[in-house]
Order: sequence, then structure tokens, then C-alpha cells
Amino acid sequence: RLRRAGKIVRGAGPLHWMYGAFVGYGYKPGRMLGVIAGVWLACAVAYWIASAPPRDMDPFLVPAKEDVSSAREDPGSFDPFFYSADVLLPIVDLGYGDAWRPVVSSRDPDTQKWGRRLRALRWVEIMLGWLFGGALAAMLTQLVKKD
Repeated sequence: RLRRAGKIVRGAGPLHWMYGAFVGYGYKPGRMLGVIAGVWLACAVAYWIASAPPRDMDPFLVPAKEDVSSAREDPGSFDPFFYSADVLLPIVDLGYGDAWRPVVSSRDPDTQKWGRRLRALRWVEIMLGWLFGGALAAMLTQLVKKD
């Protein structure tokens, strides 16, 4: 109703709409937890595929201190769910975010292409983590009033 009445500042309409969609204007904060869980699981699946791709591809998510060729030998130490949580949660450090890296330069053009896409996905997940974390903190401290 506020958008239709013109009481939302010009340009803030999409943010206001997102606030309504994600948390029900402060009345349904559980929605955001569902969105956070969905982002976490979707990214974890992408990281899992990246660490152990089909046999004809090199992994495009590898240990940070090793080269691409040795990563295929020991993928067992990687947990995509912890990696995704470490990337998504802005304040928590589980040690996975810095221990693994996307491959952005490789002799194989497919590995390089997918590694760059994975790096972009990682950046998006980091930004969403800060956005969701800030919104949850604002709701919990009631800086954002229900409207």
C-alpha cells in the first residue's frame, strides 16, 4: 500500500518489495531463514560438483595450497556444506573459505570457464550473506520497524 500511495522514496521500490517478499515486512522473519537455507544448499551442491566434476574434467575448486593435478587424488577432505556455510556466514570462520579456491587460470578452457563462474557464484554468496546477516540483525534488534 505504501508503494501504491507513493510514500516510498523513488528508487527504493524494489528494496521495499524484497523486504516484503523475504521477511513479510518484519512480520514473517522465518521466510528469510528459508531463503538463507535455500541459498546455502544450492551453493553447496554447486561446490560439491566443482570439487568432483565428471571424469572428463579437472576439478575447478581445489585446495588453495595445491595445484590442480593433485586435487583429484584427495577430494575427501572437502565438505561442500561447511564450505558454503563458511562463505555465506559473514562473521563465522570455519576455515574452509580460505583453504579452497576456484580455478580461474588453467590450460583446460572448460575448467577455466567453470572456475570463473564458480568464483562469481562465491562472490554472490558472500554478498547475500552480508545482506541477509544485516537484515536479520536489524530485525532482531528492531532497528527496522514493522510496517
